[in-house]
Amino acid sequence: EALSRGAKKAIFVDKSFESLELVKKNLKKTGFEKNSEIVKGDSLDWLQKSSKSADLVLLDPPYGFENWAELLDTLLQKRPGIAVIESNREIDPGPKWHVDSIRQYGSSVVVVIDPK
Repeated sequence: EALSRGAKKAIFVDKSFESLELVKKNLKKTGFEKNSEIVKGDSLDWLQKSSKSADLVLLDPPYGFENWAELLDTLLQKRPGIAVIESNREIDPGPKWHVDSIRQYGSSVVVVIDPK
């Protein structure tokens, strides 16, 4: 979606081979392959090792994910613009983040945050 709205680049990080294959197919179909990087691996590990920053970060780990504090603290070190969290429950990002909005869509909760 971000690429279709003018983002210069998108990086997709996922452990699932099947998910990444679907991403590759969608990128090929839409013509955004050159604007994308696909990384197979754990997103928290990748984030801890990466020197990249981003204006927009979309976080959609498995709904059972519990390590939000470490993930958001690590992300904060990268000086992101806006982060969007999708989960099956409302996630409290902690005192270093400002919550812009919280919306529920069926069983999914989307929380939009930015650094304070």
